[in-house]
Amino acid sequence: MSIAEQIIRLGFPIPTSYIKRDGIVIDALPGTKDLYNKFRPRDIVVETGLGNCSGDTKLTYWSFKENALNTFDKDSAERTIEKGFELVSKTEIPICSLKSVLDNNLPKGQAIELFDIDVEGFDFDVLQSNDWDKYHPRVISIEIDGALSLKEICNHEISIYLDKCGYDLKCRLWNTCIFVQQESR
Repeated sequence: MSIAEQIIRLGFPIPTSYIKRDGIVIDALPGTKDLYNKFRPRDIVVETGLGNCSGDTKLTYWSFKENALNTFDKDSAERTIEKGFELVSKTEIPICSLKSVLDNNLPKGQAIELFDIDVEGFDFDVLQSNDWDKYHPRVISIEIDGALSLKEICNHEISIYLDKCGYDLKCRLWNTCIFVQQESR
């Protein structure tokens, strides 16, 4: 891995010190930037939601006491509340494309080693919002929710889409699937 490669983390409001590389962190949770500036000041942090949209789109972001439950999905939020989890706030958050965030924050010509995507059900929308001709990481780590068999994962819309973008499914770790750029790319 060359020094010029970048790690892009989408949907990670908690800084982790085990990653020794600088990167770009994109998360909708208000306050994420302050937390990263304290613990990982060299990371670029963008507080926004991501999606396959254009213009001045905003969505309601449901924040729970347990950050892992935060979501833009109203149905998911309501099910979480019914289970007894404490809702902290609902906030209107701007939504932009992954391409737009990378265009504005990734140094020109810099390679991307990893997309680490965990955006609670909006993973496919985020993938579709990228410019795959311009931004093509070597590895993609992404959640495919549900107790799916390997056959179901291979037939999932995310796997099919990433295959068309030049990636092979290499392994599954619970809900997280690892895709690696095909050699011909």
